[in-house]
Amino acid sequence: CKCGTRSRPCKNREQHAERIVEGNINANPSAFERHQQAVETAQREIEAFIAPLSSDEKDNLLVRLLSQGRGSLDFARNLLEDVREPDPDPDPDPPQNNPTGTGGIAWCKCSVCEVMPTTEENVCCKLVTCVTSYQRFHNICIDREVLELAIRVRCDIRADEPDYSMTSYRIAAYRQYVLWKYG
Repeated sequence: CKCGTRSRPCKNREQHAERIVEGNINANPSAFERHQQAVETAQREIEAFIAPLSSDEKDNLLVRLLSQGRGSLDFARNLLEDVREPDPDPDPDPPQNNPTGTGGIAWCKCSVCEVMPTTEENVCCKLVTCVTSYQRFHNICIDREVLELAIRVRCDIRADEPDYSMTSYRIAAYRQYVLWKYG
């Protein structure tokens, strides 16, 4: 950074030097940790909102959310199946992390990746700052309204009926990412 002057050194350099002295270069939480914190906060807020509601209020709220397109009936059914039928045969040998000095996984460079079930899913962006930590990534690839618009545009071009299942949202997010990164 070149924001400092000869009389006043750059504050960023001072902070970076302090972190190196403390032995913690990555003092800021990773994108994954920030995401986990946001998920936990959202979960607590949802539970606090739902706790005082009566059964009738919950029923009415669920019907309105699903009928107004704010949720996916397909996704709700899948969640209900998961709750009713726990996995009878959990994977006895989950993939193991290969610890390294920085991220905990040998093939990960950004320190945010998690081990996935298959080898082809174990892919890293190979950047120091993970691509998932950028606000633009969230705006383009994760924002529900943007994905809904992408689904509608694709269906309009192809003269198809829009499908708003979770699978369609996931595929739209993949398309958005490829379009964003590779044009």
